[in-house]
Amino acid sequence: MENLCYIVGACSNNIININKRAHDMLIAADGGYNLIENKNLIDILLGDFDSIDKLPEFKNIKRFPIEKDDTDLFLAYKIAKEKKHKNFVIYGGIGGRLDHTIANVQLLTHMAKNGEHGFLIGENCIITVISNSEITVKGEKGKTLSVFSVGDSCEKVTISGLKYNAENISLNNAFPLGVSNSFLDCDAKISVHNGTLMIIWYVTDDRNIDIDELFNCF
Repeated sequence: MENLCYIVGACSNNIININKRAHDMLIAADGGYNLIENKNLIDILLGDFDSIDKLPEFKNIKRFPIEKDDTDLFLAYKIAKEKKHKNFVIYGGIGGRLDHTIANVQLLTHMAKNGEHGFLIGENCIITVISNSEITVKGEKGKTLSVFSVGDSCEKVTISGLKYNAENISLNNAFPLGVSNSFLDCDAKISVHNGTLMIIWYVTDDRNIDIDELFNCF
């Protein structure tokens, strides 16, 4: 797998499970800094720091004004992209404020449309976005998976390996046809030939997610 960038925002620390390799990058966004037990793993600390009472002494800090166009997580993505990273795992992007969660789904959409791969990892939940592509999701029998059209419509959507399968159907963003499917014994394969899909699925233990396995699904 190409170099991986971990981005950590403020979240419940029981979902943080980072196995950083020498060629990986870790960016702490604002309050995400407090959740990294081994501060030596952090390459960059950035944000407007409205979630940190006292700015820590750290070797590489990038401070931004509170009034700005980009979220802290989007700023982290931009910095990692400048360093040629194309694969992203984001902790702290789900939950809390709903508007921030939606903003982070839009970040995933931006990645997908630029040929990059990203995952939001929350408490027992994973979200990714694919655009004119396909993905094989390794799930747990009985767990829920849902797909939604991010744009106005998605054409030639095929779903297999789930309780409800479909072939070359159309989905749109005004009717939730793809909600609440479930895994069977086999992996699920989802593809879209014209459009952008958000995929959400649930896991029993978010701390045991195999990150390499996630990126091997493309």
